Amino acid sequence: MAQYLWNNNSSSRTIRNQMLINRVETLHSHSEQTREFQKYIRQLSLTPIPPVGPLSVSLCLFGHTIIIHPPSHASLPIFDLPYNLVFICFSLDTIIKIVTCILTERQIVFASSSFGLLTIITETFCSFIHPFSWEHAYVPIVPHLCLELLDAPVPFIMGCHVKHLHTVSQITDLIIVNIDEGSLSLENTTTVLPEMPAEPVKLLQDVYEKIRFNFDLIEAVTPTSFSHKKDVEFRKQKNTLFNRQIQHSFVELMVNLFRNVVSEPKYFKPEKMLKQQLPEYVPFYTEVFETTLFKRFMATIASGRSTYWSELEVKTRPLSRQASTLSEELRLHKNHTSSLGFVSTWFTGHSTNPSLLIPLIDNIDFCKGYLNSCVDLCTKELQEERHFSERASLIYLRSMFLLACSKHMLAFADLVNLHRTAKTINIPSKLIKEVSRKIPQHKRNDDYHRLLRDYGISNMDESDRQRSYGKSLNTLKLPNHDIQLGEFLQLLHILDVCHCYNMKNNLFTVLCKLQKQTCISPKSLSLFLESWQKNQEHFSRLPAIKKELTFIEWIIAVSSLILTSNGMGYLVLTNRRLLFIKLGSKKPLVVLRIQLIDKIEKKSKQSAFTQIDGLVIYFAEKKTFSAWLKKERDIWYLMLSEVWAAKLYSKDHKDDTAIISGAETACALLAIFSCQHSLAASNVNIDNVIRQMCHFSNLHSLGQLTLPGPTRELLQKKISPCQEEVGQNVLRLLYLSRESRAQLWCSLSGGTVRVFDAIVWELENTFIKTLGDVMCLYSPDNRNIWAGSYHIYIISSESIKCVTQLLEHNNRVVAIIEAERKGLVFTASWDGTIFKWDAESLKIEHRICLKDVEYLHDIQFCVNFLWCACEHKTLMVSPEGVLLKEIDKICQDLPQLVPVQCYHLLTENDEMWIGYSSIGAVYILDSAKFTLKEKLILKHNGRSRRGVTTIVKAKDMMWIGTKEGTIHVYNKHTYQNVVVLDGHMDAVYCLYSVEDRYIISGSGSKDSKIAIWSVGKLNFLLNRISSQNQVPDTLL
Repeated sequence: MAQYLWNNNSSSRTIRNQMLINRVETLHSHSEQTREFQKYIRQLSLTPIPPVGPLSVSLCLFGHTIIIHPPSHASLPIFDLPYNLVFICFSLDTIIKIVTCILTERQIVFASSSFGLLTIITETFCSFIHPFSWEHAYVPIVPHLCLELLDAPVPFIMGCHVKHLHTVSQITDLIIVNIDEGSLSLENTTTVLPEMPAEPVKLLQDVYEKIRFNFDLIEAVTPTSFSHKKDVEFRKQKNTLFNRQIQHSFVELMVNLFRNVVSEPKYFKPEKMLKQQLPEYVPFYTEVFETTLFKRFMATIASGRSTYWSELEVKTRPLSRQASTLSEELRLHKNHTSSLGFVSTWFTGHSTNPSLLIPLIDNIDFCKGYLNSCVDLCTKELQEERHFSERASLIYLRSMFLLACSKHMLAFADLVNLHRTAKTINIPSKLIKEVSRKIPQHKRNDDYHRLLRDYGISNMDESDRQRSYGKSLNTLKLPNHDIQLGEFLQLLHILDVCHCYNMKNNLFTVLCKLQKQTCISPKSLSLFLESWQKNQEHFSRLPAIKKELTFIEWIIAVSSLILTSNGMGYLVLTNRRLLFIKLGSKKPLVVLRIQLIDKIEKKSKQSAFTQIDGLVIYFAEKKTFSAWLKKERDIWYLMLSEVWAAKLYSKDHKDDTAIISGAETACALLAIFSCQHSLAASNVNIDNVIRQMCHFSNLHSLGQLTLPGPTRELLQKKISPCQEEVGQNVLRLLYLSRESRAQLWCSLSGGTVRVFDAIVWELENTFIKTLGDVMCLYSPDNRNIWAGSYHIYIISSESIKCVTQLLEHNNRVVAIIEAERKGLVFTASWDGTIFKWDAESLKIEHRICLKDVEYLHDIQFCVNFLWCACEHKTLMVSPEGVLLKEIDKICQDLPQLVPVQCYHLLTENDEMWIGYSSIGAVYILDSAKFTLKEKLILKHNGRSRRGVTTIVKAKDMMWIGTKEGTIHVYNKHTYQNVVVLDGHMDAVYCLYSVEDRYIISGSGSKDSKIAIWSVGKLNFLLNRISSQNQVPDTLL
């Protein structure tokens, strides 16, 4: 297992040189020299590189301390060659051209008069393209007798002495890079080198100029050292920092170039991304998409493995969205954004990092004792009080030493422990596979199979998976069998036909009813998709119209040549406006904005030969517009009505997704209309069937499109965490705000945790999947989120990746709260187990086990007591776990044997507000005397509520959620119901207060929406009503 102890050849270069230089002075004879070299080689081969984390490995050889620092990220290569040589030899423009040549897999030859430079320069350029990896022919130094290799018909990177340039230049299609002159020659190539997009390149230039300035400044302000050792150490640290900054900058370049591929990597559609680029940059992406480099890169992205590239893409995503403007050109560039704010701070040395001092090998002929002593050393260090990231590094190092000792079972146990608790440490799948084969068959337990499954280790190895992925990329065939709902939804998602789940569900129902079947036949699906694609292609061939559209506007339908009140021409419907192109003109005229429509009527008039059908649209200031659409009248009536109703719904409910859903419904209606005779079975009323798709039009006709006045006034925005998938219950919410970034975390039923960018309210592609429903979310430091499911998942707010898991709870975790002082956290599980944690070291400070508790629902820490809500009782417990009072036995006025659903403690009023799952009332208890103070009956429109779901406080108001989806707001002093908000179609599962400024509510799966309510506007509304001498009951 020596290859895993020292797992990167390039990383050992500097350390080997340093060690050898230190010992040259002590070598006196040939035999002693041989012995010394054997000792150095053995010590190197058995000294591990530490994993990602704070812990470094050090060893002391003959008075010289050698420190092996951990890599900055598990996926980044440890590179200690001097990057600055590349920038000395080439200008940045030339470097970009060379990187372009590598990304497009050209035949590249580096030439130099120094053989030493050839390897350094070629290795450096290969590291610049991370996360891409060069896997073609690579020969840094080609001998004179092997120059015929340069005539190979495959992509390659090779190097030769500059004296052979005359011979090499005679070979066609070679790109020659002269290191001595810093030039790039394209004279012998027949193809044109594509241009890399300018915006990412400009950002790289800005970052490089900043790095160069800072390093020049470091040189200027650092005092001269009179110690050679200190001077060497300073330059080593400076070069290390320079390498890290440059490495980060080029990864950032790749992020800005290929950010848009992460949305659907398994079925990436190059043509879609090419349409988003400016014409001059299309050749670059076209060539890159065809390379093996790109296919391997996509395979890595599709596998879901966390890489430095993927994490940096997530970190810079908010900046990318903020860069989006109304300019069409900037819209095309919105994926190119600098992450200067995420560049590491300037190097201050590794002295503050903890280090593990490895013992030396006493006997080079017998190393087992050395390995055992290293294992004992790691075990001893683990017994001390350490941060969890240091412990993870120690466990990894111990597993490497155990593998070298051939103790596979113990090593495998450590690897399983790491996999379950330390997600940041990347264990090579090759290592897992190799160790797993040495585990005896009878000892292969559930942990064994789970680890192999999570690493995707099966009969198919990684190269086979990548090859299979490359074959399946962009090759999707429609099924030749009847299609059920699940497969239909997946096909529409892959083909990018539509995105709204409810709309796709309605479309499936309509297509089935048109055929009088319970599933969709392959022929019907093919007809619908061909009609959809034909319509989209027709719209794309209308450049005159597209020039007039804003970047958030797209074409839904274009009529045939018709007569209108503005003359003969063509009617164009977009998701925001109705346009008209007069016959003989190319410039569209704006007829009206959709939101200005007052009414749409069907009209008919009789001509000399037949009846002509048309529409009359009434809009602002009693204006009208008539369009005689003939046979297209009915479908245009449905499309216009649906888009108009969706716009009204969006305006009233503050829900932007409604506009998209309405527009997609209109596009689907047009596609069905275009092939209706081939699609529908006989004796089917097509108009009645397709009308069922018009969700917003149906709500409008039923009078359910608008919200009550107070609800509409307090509602700020609605967002959907399940827009493109089946609705889920929104169980818990957490709002985080730090620096220039804001996030809204929401846990959904099924164990999914999703994140919204709370500045632009866009849903992140990255999400967390847990073993069960996440019933609690908490952040002790605004950097890490604790998510309680069957385990506690600690998630990084920056990368949206699970950092570690806490496995101490044996049942579902129901509550995570702050303890008596900052840095301490209480967690509780169903079975009545409560742990007090140190949030930094992740060590358990204290354990409490509640007796005779069947179902612990929630805990709150207040006035130095723990209040525990159980299924049929509420307990007051001391921080040490001593039961002080059982409240339900003291206060007989509370309901007996009724499940407690929620409660909220008011320390300033000495009150406890308790809600029950099957009673539409809130009981207010005196928390000091344990007597009932008030009982609030929750009613709306004269109807009692079925049960209370959640309670939260904001300023002087108590917000109470119910099973019917209403939110009742009560004054906490007068107990008066000041307003009832009716903004959800399903139960309100959670309420979250954001600094007493906003209340965020999450609803059940039938609605699956998150609503944001303004607390300040509630006070303004009450003050306004009070000044008008109106009673608050008018708000109910």
